[in-house]
Amino acid sequence: MPNSSVIFITNSFFPYGQAYSQRALNLSRIFRECGYNVKIIADCTKEKRNEGTFDGFSYLIAGDNSKKGRYFYNKINSVKLLKKSLETDNVKAVLISGGAYDRFNTVRAICTKKGVPLILETCEWYDVSSFKLGKADMRFNQFTHCIEKAFFNADAFITISRLLQDHFEKSGKPVIRIPTVIDCGDFSYSEKTNNSKINLIHAGTAVGKQHKELFREIMLAISEYGKDSPFEYKIFGSDKSTVLENIGNDTALLDKVSDCVTIVGKIPQKEMLERYCEADFSIFVRPDRRSSHAGFPTKLAESLAAGTPVITNNTGDIGLYLKDGENGFLLKDGTQKSVKDVLDKLIQNRNSFEQMRSNARRTAQEEFSYMTYKESINSLMKTLLK
Repeated sequence: MPNSSVIFITNSFFPYGQAYSQRALNLSRIFRECGYNVKIIADCTKEKRNEGTFDGFSYLIAGDNSKKGRYFYNKINSVKLLKKSLETDNVKAVLISGGAYDRFNTVRAICTKKGVPLILETCEWYDVSSFKLGKADMRFNQFTHCIEKAFFNADAFITISRLLQDHFEKSGKPVIRIPTVIDCGDFSYSEKTNNSKINLIHAGTAVGKQHKELFREIMLAISEYGKDSPFEYKIFGSDKSTVLENIGNDTALLDKVSDCVTIVGKIPQKEMLERYCEADFSIFVRPDRRSSHAGFPTKLAESLAAGTPVITNNTGDIGLYLKDGENGFLLKDGTQKSVKDVLDKLIQNRNSFEQMRSNARRTAQEEFSYMTYKESINSLMKTLLK
């Protein structure tokens, strides 16, 4: 009899390419620590192959990131790969990400027929703005139906936030909360920096029209210091057109801060980890809406793991981990004034940066290391497999 397995179905890239790629990898590592072989069935990859191994995990690629792939082929192919794996592997549970809502009901029916528990892993409550056609978009209505009804048919839930945890606890079924999880060993850590100016960075993929994070108030706050600003603000992951769209195409503002704001664009993930180490703080502002409270920013854990304190507003569960003045700063809100107030504190307290870096790294090790959640997964699986 082969070893016990868990099949993990995700609509993301694997083994890298998106923030969720890292979540899928590190959740898989937790299950492996609990004694399970994990096979990942993902929609897309940056590799030129449709299957492979990464960090000891076998993965199968269902399709691609083309429009036809996302709308049609990936769902069909991932279901086919699941059926095949259920025939050949000793599968103890199937794990499906909430982003794969387009195939949830089909996977639920297959698991029921096979007598295999289905675990929903969810870290998003999408806004209507996430969908091109808004409320008229078939995918928006499909997701809404799932988050409000269909997802409750899962046998257990792994959620990224208290908002989602509370939502699915209404089912009366097992629910555990696991925030962003990382392997701190993947991150370089610097105890101090040697920047002449206070180096602030924004990391992450392009924010675009969904406005998952906001640049305008940060730029306005920095602009108050004039041409001799003590700050250097670098934006990674977004190009100039994306940044302009995000700030309402305010070219005058971008020109005003051009001496201290640099838009770098996309860089490889490995290089981004090095940029964290060089920065004094990472900074981002999230809009105060349900999606911000339902999710959890991967970049917060990544920055802390590099020893780089974080400046952000308190949405979702951020306040559980980010302690004001210890491992970063919590903005009172996302306004220009609240950003400026924190920037003034940085100028006045540069001698505290080194201790904050040590605190940041410790927070990442204690709160976001995937090993921290081994017992939670062990307990969940024991409950499901009674």
